[in-house]
Amino acid sequence: MLLYNNTKGLFAAMFTTEKDIPAAVISLEDGKKLLKTNSRASIILKNEQDRLAPFSSKGPVTVNWMIKPDVTAPGVDINSTIPDGYMSLQGTSMAAPHVSGAAAILKQAHPEWKGPELKAALMLSAKEIMDEEGIPYKVYEQGAGRIRVDKALQLDTFVFPSSISMGGLQDQRKNYLEKKLTIKNQGKETKTYSLQPAQSKDSLRWELPLSFDLKPGEEKSVTARAIIKKIPEKHVLLEGSLLLQEGSNQYSLPYLIAAGTPDYPRIMGFAAVPGDAPDTLRYEAYLPGGAEEFALALFDQETLQLLAILDQKQQAAGMIGNQVKLPSYIKGKSFYAVAFAKVRGDEDYQENLIEWYR
Repeated sequence: MLLYNNTKGLFAAMFTTEKDIPAAVISLEDGKKLLKTNSRASIILKNEQDRLAPFSSKGPVTVNWMIKPDVTAPGVDINSTIPDGYMSLQGTSMAAPHVSGAAAILKQAHPEWKGPELKAALMLSAKEIMDEEGIPYKVYEQGAGRIRVDKALQLDTFVFPSSISMGGLQDQRKNYLEKKLTIKNQGKETKTYSLQPAQSKDSLRWELPLSFDLKPGEEKSVTARAIIKKIPEKHVLLEGSLLLQEGSNQYSLPYLIAAGTPDYPRIMGFAAVPGDAPDTLRYEAYLPGGAEEFALALFDQETLQLLAILDQKQQAAGMIGNQVKLPSYIKGKSFYAVAFAKVRGDEDYQENLIEWYR
């Protein structure tokens, strides 16, 4: 059975019956073509592994440009248990148990490992995965890569943190960012470590520590400095990996730098409703990068005349909310509540209509 979409693109579907029927999903375009031309079609079954699912959530975290996800795990076509049997399922509900189970195995083998060691072991031993053309997925798509429990069990080197989220750089007067890393030797012999970029990038230069030795149980904190040769006018994400070399062992540390002025809206998810207390308005909004100036303005619905400016302030990044007192002359009016966010002269706004306030 060929099931074709009723809109553009592909989708995930399951077909269940008492008898096994081979089935596949095709696009709307291909479906119409088959119906129109009465063409013959052939199906090639290909077993794909270590590919990122199209529906997989991607990072980074826009508040602080942190790399997310940390790792990836099997989450497509997983033969999972259901009441009275099994079913092929996908999604975070499949990938998360893989990671939880992996952490449990590591904890059983190494009871002394705490949360940071378990996380570092899964990330440092992960396998970088690539698309159909052999190009590695972005670090904010796959994190450190696909987990490998067998490799994680053998780990005796730790790096905290195991990914290098450098943050954002917009100030033209500063062209570098730094991150402190702690390397720990959990092995039984002295080890020699060195750091180097996995790829050379024209826009980026690294200042990294010289090679150093660590005795068993010893740890050392070092600083990795990323120098951006020229701050771009448009917002770009510089990503890649640093390689920690230890003998024949190599550990990949994904890094991410947000350079230039972000091009996302300065305010998102604004909502305003009459407050719980009399003569108040309650609002909330999300500011991805904060605001040098934030304000809530009220405009008459009919004339668009400015009625009031409330809650004017400088605001840090993240979710914000407040319940503000309304002027007495607002009563009986329908008005627009408009939230403004301004950064370096650039301004964005979102509005909600408050009808016939009493």
